[in-house]
Amino acid sequence: MFKKLLLVVLSLLIIGILPVHAERTYFFQCGDITLWEPVEETYIEGQQEKEQGPIRVSRGIGIGWFKPGNAVEILETVDFGDGIINMSAKVAAQYPEDHFEVNMPDARFEIRIDSHDGPIIAYVKPVGTTSWEIMEDAEVEITGEGKNVKGEHTIFIVNRIGTPEEYLEGTLKGSCNFNELEIVTNAEEPTPKPTPTPTETPEKTPVLSQTPEKTPTTDRSTSSPYLIPRIIGTVVVLGAAVIVQLVRKRGK
Repeated sequence: MFKKLLLVVLSLLIIGILPVHAERTYFFQCGDITLWEPVEETYIEGQQEKEQGPIRVSRGIGIGWFKPGNAVEILETVDFGDGIINMSAKVAAQYPEDHFEVNMPDARFEIRIDSHDGPIIAYVKPVGTTSWEIMEDAEVEITGEGKNVKGEHTIFIVNRIGTPEEYLEGTLKGSCNFNELEIVTNAEEPTPKPTPTPTETPEKTPVLSQTPEKTPTTDRSTSSPYLIPRIIGTVVVLGAAVIVQLVRKRGK
């Protein structure tokens, strides 16, 4: 019983003493054209005018028509923190599995930082997958530079499968699509911003509009400025009637 208790105490001490390493994962599915864009300055004259055209998404799952010497830039900045924990990649190529190993042993993709000709942090070796629509894991070799990379950097993928001259001459022995790249770094996950609580707008109490008081209409029948003329008119009419009656009596 005492030994079990001692083991529990030691375990708790170890958990409390050993540091917990930060870990952040970046995953780039290269069939999403919004994640990357071609570095046009890596094109050479005549290379993009051939029948294959410019670099673009292939089969909706990866970077296709990727020519020797060309590069693409990943548009999201990667925070490496204190270094790389792991890196993996998937590729696709319509050749037998050992095609590149046998015919193009130096073929590779370069993973660079900050520029298409910046420091190389990893090599990705192409592999035949028998179909352009089948992705498989590629061998990834992290370089000495990659083991020491720290902080935030932009990623560039450069195609070194053959040479631009071989492509223009039509002597290139193979090509490969780049489909996925995953980088696990020793960086803290960003703290999510708290969602602001919406404040309710108090309803306005409707203001009752007062009915304007009607201006009293002057009764002209009783108002003194109008009463005198009415009396005079009445007297004139009565006088005229009396005169008419007198005239009639005389005439009889």
